[in-house]
Amino acid sequence: MSITPMTRNSSLVGSIEKNRTEHIRVAFRDFNGRLYLDLRVFAKQPVSGDCSSTNKGICIKLSDVPRLQALLDKAVRLGEIEEDGK
Repeated sequence: MSITPMTRNSSLVGSIEKNRTEHIRVAFRDFNGRLYLDLRVFAKQPVSGDCSSTNKGICIKLSDVPRLQALLDKAVRLGEIEEDGK
């Protein structure tokens, strides 16, 4: 897999809003020479307004990403079933 990094150690894929002050960033991250998919919560600092990473998040081996995707797809399907039943 070829990835063009935004910085030396990471390449941002995208982000989603968690709430008014936090969002979840999805990025490729290099750690000890190995590439991971990093899902991390970033929080807006009250005074400066800058965003910084929190300790909340996970790094996933790239080989586990398809399995995670399958689980997320399943969760979406189950969530749709729940919503349809209400």
